[in-house]
Amino acid sequence: MFHHALGVFPFKDDFFSNNQTQTNCSGYPNCQEPYSWLKALVSTLSTGPVAPSDKIGYLDLQNLMQTCRSDGLLIKPDVPATTMDIVFQAGFSMPKGPQLQHLIHTCNNHSATFNGKITAITWHYILAANLDIAFKIGLEEIGEEVDSSLVVFEYFSGASTFTTLNSSKPLLIPALPYSHTTVNYRYYIIAPRFIPDHLGYTLLGETDKYVVASKQRIKSILLDSSSSKSVLTVTLIGSESEIVNLEVLHISGILEKHKCTLGIDGVVGLL
Repeated sequence: MFHHALGVFPFKDDFFSNNQTQTNCSGYPNCQEPYSWLKALVSTLSTGPVAPSDKIGYLDLQNLMQTCRSDGLLIKPDVPATTMDIVFQAGFSMPKGPQLQHLIHTCNNHSATFNGKITAITWHYILAANLDIAFKIGLEEIGEEVDSSLVVFEYFSGASTFTTLNSSKPLLIPALPYSHTTVNYRYYIIAPRFIPDHLGYTLLGETDKYVVASKQRIKSILLDSSSSKSVLTVTLIGSESEIVNLEVLHISGILEKHKCTLGIDGVVGLL
């Protein structure tokens, strides 16, 4: 069962989590959902319920487990994803007149401690689909300071595709035209570099979940460089014996993968 903390949130509606053909269904063409992963992702970014409606024996467990912890608690952004302002600006300038492009954004905000100083850091999530035109996403479009330096990667291509996002290098999202048979989409994760940058770490997050830095998983972040070696400590929460996979990018460009097993109290610290 996939449950949610108490509250009122948007609801995308139920969906098939599996793209296989399912029998005796109604409301789905040919009893199939070809974009089951996209449906699960959109449900997650809405912060509302995730409601798979597959026939018994057809659930796609890998897809659904990217939406939640092992105990079923949804892993979600801080607020529901909304259409970016740049979409409205671009839509009214298009030759065909005002058109709404599918480009949505949400985030997770955390308070991290760097050498005893509390600093606000943010992970951003951008989903683009069926775009008639290309978009250029700068720091201003996601509410970051002009001197920020961030790391961005396309989720379905993997963290190894990372690149930098800063004042001189925006995120370039290509046109993703709808072909009437195929939905074209990209999902971008934008992670903060820890400041000062020479400390050398970027916590990309729990990259086998759609929301990589949720408050349902990350309890605290501590970076200490008071000794000769910088130490990053991330306190994770979840269920006893749950395995959490984190990816950390070192300033050298090396991508570190950490497999963490939560303790009896459902908490572990990662060094």
